[in-house]
Amino acid sequence: MKQIYSLLATSLIGCAAVMAQDAAQTIFTYATDPDADVKAIGWGRKTDNDVAILINNPAYEGFEIIGISVDIPYMEGCSVAPTGKAWLTSELAVDPVTYVNVPDIGTPVESEIINLGSEEEPRYRLDVTFPMPYVIPAEGVYVGYTLTVTALKNSTAKYPMSIASSSNPQGGLYMHAGYSTTLAAQRYQKWHDLAMANEAVSTMRVILRGESMSHGGIIVLPAKVFAKQGTTKDLTVEFINYGSENVTSADYTLAIGSESVKGTLNFNNPVATQESAAAIIPLSVPAERGDYAVTLTTDRLNNEENLYANNTSEATLMARPWIPRKRVLVEEYSGLWCEWCPEAYVAMHQLYDAFPGDVVGLAFHVNDQLQTIPLRKMPVPTPNTPEMDFDRHSVLTLYPQAGVMLENSLNTLAPADIDVKLFWTNADKTSLRAESKVKFLEGADDGRYRLSYAFVEDKMTSPKLKQRNIFLDPAAYTADYYKGPYWNLFIGKGYTVEGLEYDDIVLNFDDCKGIEDSLPATVEPDATYTHHTIFNLSDAKCAYSENPEYNKNIIINPGNLRAVAVLIDTTTGNVVNVNTSGYSADAEIYDPATTYAATIPQAEVLYTEYYALNGMRLNSRPASGAYIAVKHLTDGNIITAKYLQSLQ
Repeated sequence: MKQIYSLLATSLIGCAAVMAQDAAQTIFTYATDPDADVKAIGWGRKTDNDVAILINNPAYEGFEIIGISVDIPYMEGCSVAPTGKAWLTSELAVDPVTYVNVPDIGTPVESEIINLGSEEEPRYRLDVTFPMPYVIPAEGVYVGYTLTVTALKNSTAKYPMSIASSSNPQGGLYMHAGYSTTLAAQRYQKWHDLAMANEAVSTMRVILRGESMSHGGIIVLPAKVFAKQGTTKDLTVEFINYGSENVTSADYTLAIGSESVKGTLNFNNPVATQESAAAIIPLSVPAERGDYAVTLTTDRLNNEENLYANNTSEATLMARPWIPRKRVLVEEYSGLWCEWCPEAYVAMHQLYDAFPGDVVGLAFHVNDQLQTIPLRKMPVPTPNTPEMDFDRHSVLTLYPQAGVMLENSLNTLAPADIDVKLFWTNADKTSLRAESKVKFLEGADDGRYRLSYAFVEDKMTSPKLKQRNIFLDPAAYTADYYKGPYWNLFIGKGYTVEGLEYDDIVLNFDDCKGIEDSLPATVEPDATYTHHTIFNLSDAKCAYSENPEYNKNIIINPGNLRAVAVLIDTTTGNVVNVNTSGYSADAEIYDPATTYAATIPQAEVLYTEYYALNGMRLNSRPASGAYIAVKHLTDGNIITAKYLQSLQ
């Protein structure tokens, strides 16, 4: 089970008197663990410090927000402006000119920071009451406050925001810095979700008014379900308890079209209020191919009426004769000179470990000796560093979210399976041949799909490869996010890190947006198409003219090369599937007599090439003897066969 949020039905002890008079008031906070590690955080500059949390739990829809209360961990009032502001907003936004936080609900309310302790042992707190209660809408609301550092007289004044460690911090810590000449621009130009990176939440308490329900909750379906026709699929669902009572059983009705079945989920461990639990529900998949609407209604909880109004979850079931294996292309942009780029290095390795077989990576280096692609020819021209994109539709700069973004990309139905095999073209091993095979589940017209190929090298290491590193102080990176063997390569290891192994280094990626005519304009369901390309190892040269290694070949170990085949949807520019070959160390010499392509009889022959058994190409079909015919078909496939031509 995982904790979603916490609603503390408690009196407002210590809060402002005006807040404590209403008996229906309760406190919402993410900081619910009494044993949590509480510490101060901030930007360490003379500037505004903005903090927000998100309240979007359906259990609180319709509750009124009365005000906030938050402890201030600084020791000298003169170091921070004597007043703070509380505010509400439907989205976190920054003025593009002044870089000031711009809430869009009402007007920020200013209040004096008070000392509840003594002069010797001060205990500062900001209490704010909103002049008009705000009703929480279905889409939720951000609640925040602002403190302004006016001087840097001591370390505590630099870090005036209080946070607490949390095992489930999502939504509990957003921060923004006002304009400062001593802060990097990206710090004050946008809000930052710092919950996962710090594994912590704001200690802010939001005072609410409203009544909670005794039994309320929902069993949530995944948005899309892919399954083979005529089978029974174990469907993973999640039950969320929004009521005040623990739940041990949930009765449901599962409907596919006009057919429905009833069932019950029994939980070995009771699901507490504001917690969730995963469960399995059997789903009978229709025998006919198609897309089906699925609804799951949570009828009763603990044999009591479910009081949660939005108790029905919906999904689309895609029943198919077979399900392609989906993999996600993660394209990483970094540089040896980039001191923040170790985080991308770590994230990529963590993704490989967490999603074995589901990730194919391409590492593009920018402005260093590992750059082989001109910036204008990269999938993302002039990219930021560090940066990642997932299937070219989700750009990542906040690396704690990498796993979530990859899961989102995985949760799509790929239109085709893709395979790629690597060959040496000759015994001298000066070039590689990549052959791909694509089997389509869905048909398409108008040249919708194209193939592209990247050639990469893994385990690249050299004394010349030195990575800049900003993760210097171990005391600054103690959260669990910064633990593990990959972070150990950087944290506390100095400004320059040597001896690293670099994987997925792109050596060549011609036509990264798709090779024209690599697939037929019309592809048929359940049809297989093949294609190939050639890569000359001599073309893997440094493309950064300001580096001493410019125009030199960067390959370190020719046995560690791979080919990556990428299937691209030209209507969106997104990658819809990808796969990688084995290593060049295990590749065979290409033999035209070896049939790798699938045979599709209904296709027509465009032209035929002829080869002798030793691989020599012939100008025409021989009049006698054995030979090999390579037929190029109208759908892009190649059929290879051996013939014996007898004398006439």
